[in-house]
Amino acid sequence: MKLNRKLSSKPPGLCAVLCLAVLVVFIGACQNRLLYPDRATGLDRFEKILVMPFDDLYRKLGDHASYRCPVSGKVYLIEEVAEGADAFLTDYLMSALMERKALVLIPPGQAQGAISSLLSETRAEMSELELLMKTGQQLGADAILLNRVYRFRHRVGTRYTAESPASVGLDMLLLSVPDGRLIWNGHVDEIQQTLSENLFKIGTFIKRKGQWISAEELASGGIDDALKDFPSL
Repeated sequence: MKLNRKLSSKPPGLCAVLCLAVLVVFIGACQNRLLYPDRATGLDRFEKILVMPFDDLYRKLGDHASYRCPVSGKVYLIEEVAEGADAFLTDYLMSALMERKALVLIPPGQAQGAISSLLSETRAEMSELELLMKTGQQLGADAILLNRVYRFRHRVGTRYTAESPASVGLDMLLLSVPDGRLIWNGHVDEIQQTLSENLFKIGTFIKRKGQWISAEELASGGIDDALKDFPSL
């Protein structure tokens, strides 16, 4: 009887309060999803893209430095980037994008010329993002593809025996002009491993025929995979 009295003494409104709390949490979660929509929404209006050359962060900042991207907030740990890697990556990316016939591409050479012109015309200091947006507007671009390489090490050894495998780290960011909104991010970060080191990549191991590939092959394959979800018309 005492137990029954204790149970009956529980505040009658407690269940209602608990239900209301659950409802508030549920509504809050729904609102959060609405506030952060899928970035793919409305991408079909981006037809003219300014492609920036790959920026070699190793040459700019040195080995084992860290760099925080002002656009994405990512932090890169910079390691060795082989000579000429930035040119190779820029050429390969342009070739891969040119296969998408619906896109109009503004080549990296035009971007460099426009940036030089802007810097000579204005004395005001601009952030990297502001400079990019002004460059894109001047060239009539709908979006800018910003590219960086922070690691590009060649394989040491042959295709069948390698003392040190190829290693690549690069980032590609598609930004809306003129607001600088990030609408796509392609990331490649891989050090080739043996099958025993990573059983989850058996498909990649078979595709590479069990061989140690070059840094160029590692990078180009990574770019191809990243571009599979690149915005297209």
